[in-house]
Formats: sequence, structure tokens, C-alpha cells
Amino acid sequence: MILRLALALLPALAVACSAPRTLQPLPPVSPAASERYLEAWTLSRSADFRIGSPVHAEAVAHAAEAAALAPDWVAPQRFLDQWDHGPGLTLPDRYADHLAAAEGGSEARAYLADRLRPRGRRAPIGARAGQVDLQNPWSFHLEAWSFSQFGGFAEAVEPGRLALALSRDPSEVTLFAWTLSGYLDEAGRPDLGVGVLRGVLGAGGGRSDGEGLEERQLEERVDLAPRSAERAMLQVRLATLLLKTERREDLIAGAQLALELLPSPRITAAERESLLEALSEIRGQGLVSAAELELALARASARTEGGDREAAEALLERLRGGGPASRSRGAAAGSAIAAAPARSAGSSPGRRWRLELVRAFSSDAGEGEPARTLEAWLGALPAPVRAGVARGGPVADLLGAVADLARDPAAAETLEEVGRRLVAAGWFREAVAWSDRLGEVDPEAARELRVAGLRGRAALGALLNLGRRLDARKAFSLASGAPESISSADDLHDEVARVLERSGVLPEGASGLESPVIGYGPAGSIVHPGPTFSAQDAELGRGREGAPVPGLAAAFARMGRFALVGRGAGQGGPDATVLRRLHTEVREGESLGRPFRGTVIWCQGADVPGRMSRRGGSIGGAALHEGYYVDLEVLAEDLRRWEDVADRFRAADGSIQRGAVARALAAPAPTTAPSTEVRPGLYAADRLRLALMTEAGGLDVPPLDRICEAVSAHEEAHLCDRAGWYPLTPGRVLSVLGFAAGHGFSGVRISQALEERAQLVAMCVLEDPRFLWVDLLDAADAQPFREVSLHGAAYRSLLEALVLRLDADPRARETPGAGARWIDRLHLVDPAVLRAVALEEAEARGLAR
Repeated sequence: MILRLALALLPALAVACSAPRTLQPLPPVSPAASERYLEAWTLSRSADFRIGSPVHAEAVAHAAEAAALAPDWVAPQRFLDQWDHGPGLTLPDRYADHLAAAEGGSEARAYLADRLRPRGRRAPIGARAGQVDLQNPWSFHLEAWSFSQFGGFAEAVEPGRLALALSRDPSEVTLFAWTLSGYLDEAGRPDLGVGVLRGVLGAGGGRSDGEGLEERQLEERVDLAPRSAERAMLQVRLATLLLKTERREDLIAGAQLALELLPSPRITAAERESLLEALSEIRGQGLVSAAELELALARASARTEGGDREAAEALLERLRGGGPASRSRGAAAGSAIAAAPARSAGSSPGRRWRLELVRAFSSDAGEGEPARTLEAWLGALPAPVRAGVARGGPVADLLGAVADLARDPAAAETLEEVGRRLVAAGWFREAVAWSDRLGEVDPEAARELRVAGLRGRAALGALLNLGRRLDARKAFSLASGAPESISSADDLHDEVARVLERSGVLPEGASGLESPVIGYGPAGSIVHPGPTFSAQDAELGRGREGAPVPGLAAAFARMGRFALVGRGAGQGGPDATVLRRLHTEVREGESLGRPFRGTVIWCQGADVPGRMSRRGGSIGGAALHEGYYVDLEVLAEDLRRWEDVADRFRAADGSIQRGAVARALAAPAPTTAPSTEVRPGLYAADRLRLALMTEAGGLDVPPLDRICEAVSAHEEAHLCDRAGWYPLTPGRVLSVLGFAAGHGFSGVRISQALEERAQLVAMCVLEDPRFLWVDLLDAADAQPFREVSLHGAAYRSLLEALVLRLDADPRARETPGAGARWIDRLHLVDPAVLRAVALEEAEARGLAR
């Protein structure tokens, strides 16, 4: 069957490429190499596969054996790049080796080098005749994958078919059939995807015993028949595609296959969850009962071990609690042939604290637990926020009420006061949880507290839905050409006010309230975010200095929130962000001789993320009217990246693996790549993180305060620009127009330029500029199709400019690793040199006085 499929596709290959040579697949991989790689891949699908774990070490060892047995085979080398050299931060030398071998004529190594580079849309196969190895399936696989990353699923089908036709090992058949069926599904032809999978699996693809193909098919090409674990992965994809069709017979076949697969120890936790999701979408059609699902998961729990058993038991508990939670399709779709299974990273530090706080205020919490949890939460905050919270405000009042409760846990008045303080601080989930405890002594007060908490939650939920509607309306407007219904800051202000009124947060008739709206010319306009009027506001006649800002700002302040409502350049239309406010302070100073003054709003988590965050971005801070906000939840999540890097270099007993650290931070080998090339990043950011953490001889993750300092330096640089351009006097208007004209009056280009300026200034004034170089290096690692904010493009552009200066700077010539790319040895550059080149660039851009 596999040979028949390959031969059927080869004529298409000849036509597509107009090739002058005979097309033949490469010889099959040796059985020994194939078996070693299968063992590595199978281990990578285990829930116990973690970087640095025994399972990880065993998998890497098997892949290394396969690579030694078949030096020209891509699959094990690709595995080692992904799971050995990537986590070990030694990819630069591998990249140099791949490039050198590719120049020597190795098509396999050319693929390995090419896959590390950022991808763009590539020309169809026919347009590149003679430029690819027509025997190497991985060249076509990369072609197809590149198209798919930019939404070109229909374009990905043809090279995907050719990759499958030229497969030389069961692992390749499995990967290429799995990806091709996915391209066909995304292109709107899941039926063709089903055909591909059935053709590879044989016998209709429905057998789930994992014992191989029928005898007549084995006789044709036994060397390419997918093996048991590989068949399981393909069958999971087949079942999910069948369950998406409208034909009753396909739905029945898909449901039956899914039920057979669920108990199998050969599928991953993510694949098991994807099957449950697919089955949940046909619930109500009478094909699968809850009892059948429960039995299948119980059998899975009995037949699996370690982390896989824990995952199966967790799914069983979720099912018993009301059914599996739906996940976005694709996120749980299972792993590709050389990828590890999707693994839960757990709650972020910020979200974890929110869960802990809700639990501490619930009726299940022990005596004194609210006070202990609040004390621990407060101690985890950065120093300026911790001090500010303790000085006063709604959260400080809550702390005081909880302290009173600790002295007299049974006092009804204190129990009720804690509830009032929770609502006043905007801790609505905690208030709802507390209402259960309050109900034991005062049912009427508990009902009132619960209503207040639910009202706040409802308002925030409605605002989150508003943000999603804004995104949908924007997409509809772009697709249809119809005008947007909400096109200005004023329109959005009125809609937000209506949402708050409907939720009961604002009194009836309050949707007509007026809030100051501030215009910034071509940069956009925002509803004044408050919380109070500034001296500049007073000069411009907006309100008395120090007085609370009315309208939306006051409404959100009463909810313990801080909100940005408006429209900015490059933001894709009007947008709203609502954050959980902890503390407010005023800061002033200067950066490179330019003054700034502004209000800093310290927040912890967004109830309504902004558009960039809704698209998957991570926004830890943003400049706003006369100030900026900082989201500690996002910054705490950023620290997870540092912790992950540190964990890779710690042994099981907690000691530092100094040999691995030395290899990661060694001077890279010379390469044929240009020294100023900045992409691919090859984990340059993580190498710099590791260098910073090991500089004092230990392996110390920086405190959250250090990350806050870096973000603050960036945002304060934005305030310097604002101070120079606003208020818009005639002279400043000309300056702003000149700046806008220099960037083509493009909102996106203007916003990117502003981000470059702010980051550059911050790199010059921060005590250790390397913390901000990390941001630039992260941008070098990002794939274009994953960039969802302006920061990525801005930071990469700035990195390119700084690397050019570094390459020409005589002070940098003493850096070890001559002949290597600068991006691969930035962790070895003297921080004083990094600051110096940043300062030179800032002076060249007129950012220093």
C-alpha cells in the first residue's frame, strides 16, 4: 500500500518539478537505525518526558545511536537539535556544522540548517525546479510546513503529498501523512485527509490493535508500514477527522475508533484529550454515552503509568464533574513525529496567587488561612508595591479587616466587614467565596455580598465579551468593507458605559456620563484613565489638580480596577484593557537628559486583556496619559522563562551541572554565516539569561524587582517622548508631524519606532543593560507567524542596528568566539560595551542631551 501510494504520487512530482532526472525514493533507512529512532520518539511522547529527566536522557541517547547508524538521515538529527542541543543551548555550533555540510553538498544538512531559519512563504515547487533535492522528502516537508504557518494550507498540500511519496522510513510516513491530513483538513477537505490516513493505515484505517498491517500489505513494503505507536497517532487524527464530517457512517466509525483508542497506552495525554473534545462535539447524537467514556478513561488509567496515568485520572475526574473542558482545536491535537506531547505548564505565578486567595476566603479554608495567605501574597510583591499597598487604599483596608478577623474569628461584624472590604478592593471572586462563610452567621448579609460579588464579575465578563466583539467586528469590517460600528474612543466610551450600566455597576441612566477624552493627533485618543487630574490637566482646563477623574475612570476605580479605553496608532481599532489595580504612585526623573513625570499604576492581572494580549501577546506594561501601568502577573510569568532555563542546568539533587553550563556558555565555533546575522536566534536570549544567573557562581533567578526595573525604564522613556511632544503647541505639532512623516504616516511604523526609541533609551540608563538585550534576543527567536505585537518587529530592527555597531566597534574585538555570529556570543560581550553601542545609537537618533 505504501509503495502503491508513493508510485501514484511520483508522476505528479515529475510534472510539478519538470525534472530532467529519474525520480526514485532514497533507499530505506537501516532497520537498526529505524528501531533506535522509534524508541527515542516513543519516549518523547510520554508524559514523563521532561528536559533533564531520565526519560529525556534515554530518548536523546537512542536518537544519538540512530544518528550514528544512519549519518545521512534527517529524523534523528532533527530530534537531537530539538531535544538535546536546543535545551542545552548549544545550537550555534550545530548550525555552523549544518551550514558547512550543506555547502559541501549534503541535502540533509541543508534541510537541518534551513529549518532553523525563520520561514516565509516560499515559491511553489514548480517555480523552484532544480533548487531542491528531488529525492529528499524533508525538503518538501519543509516547503509544506512553511506554507502552512502563514495560512497557506491549500498550497501546502502538493509538497506535503510529495514528502509522503518519497518517505524512506515508517516514522517519515507517519509524520508526513499526519501533517498532510492536517493541511487537507484546514483547507476544507477533511474527507481527503481521511483518505490519506486510511491509505497509509490500510484496512480502512479502523484497526486499533496496533499490531501492523494486513499480510498482503506487509509483503508490498513492510519496511514502510507504520508501527504500533505510529499507527496510534495516525488513528487519533483519523478519528478526529471522521468526527468532523456530516456523514452518519463516518461519525459512527469515528466514535467507535475513538472509544477503542481512549484506553490505549500508546496515545499521549494530549491525544486522549483531543479525542474527548471531538466526542463532546457530537454529544447528543446518540453515538457515545457518558458511561462508555467513563469506562474507557477508567481502562486508560489502569493501563498507563506515571504522568500518563495521572493525566488519564485527571480527565476521568473532569468527566465525572460534568464533561471534559473544551480546548482550542490544534492545541490538543497530539504531537508531530519528533515533537514531545503537549504538557501543562501549570498556573502562572500571578494566576496561582489569585486561585490561592479565592481558596483562602472560601468556607473550606482553615482558621487563620486568609491572614496567612494574604501575608504570603504581600511578601511576593515587588518592594515599591508592597510598601505602597501597606500605606493605604482598598487593599490595605482589606488587610486591616483580615487582621481584625484573626483576633476574633467569630465576630459577625468583622466577617461582614471583610466582605465589604473585598468588594471595595474589587476582589469579586474572593467576595463570592467569602459569602459562603458569612452565610453561617448572617444569611441576609451573605446574600447581599454574593450579589455584589457576582455583579462585579458579570461586569468584567461583559467587558471581556465586548473586547471579543470588537475583534469580530474588525474582522467583519475588513472582510465586507462595511464601516465599523465602533470607530472612535467616544464610541467605545459610550459602549463601555452601557455595559457597566446593564451590569448594575453604574446606576440606570448613567450611560450618558461624560469622561474627559484626550486627543494625541495622529497617535490616537483615549478616555482619561485617571485616577486623578494632574497639574498639566489643570493647565489645560480638564479639572483641578489632584481631583478624581469623573466618568469611566471613577467607575473603574470603585471596582478596584484600572482601564484603558481608546484608540491608538497601530492597535487595529478601538480597544479596551481592564486590569486589577494594587497601587498608584507618581514618579519623575530624567533619562539621558530628557525629563519625565507620570503616574505609575501597579496591577496584577487583566480581567479584560488588550487586543494584542487577546491574540496571544504578553504585555507587561504600557505607557498611557502621563504615566504607565505595570502588570505584575505578566512579569511574574516572564520569570518562568528564567526559571525554566535554570531548571535545565540543575541536577536532581539541586546542584548545578557545571559541565553543561560551561558548554552552553562556551565561545561558539566560527561559521560561514554573516557575523551580523540576527536570525535564527538559536536561544541566544536563554544563553544571556544563563550567563546573568551564573555570573556570581550560583544559578540565581533574578527577583521580580529587577524585571520591574527594566520595564519601568522602558516606560519612562516613553514618557520622555510624551513630555517632548505634548501638549500639542504649534512648534510641537510640527515636530510630531515631522516624526510621523519620517515613518510614512503609518500607524504601525510610528508605533514600532516609538518602541525602538523607548527600548534603546532604557538600555542606556538601566544599571545592567543585558536585562533589556534579553528582550531583543527573544525577538530574534520568534517566528514571524507568531508575532502578535509591535514589539517583536521593533526589537528585531533595533537588534540589527546594534549588532552592526557592535561589529564595527574596536572595543568588542576582544570578545571570544571570533568568526562566529555576534548574536551567538553576546553573552560573552562586556556589559560596558553593550551599553556603549546602545548609547552611540541613541545619540545618533537624537535621544540624548
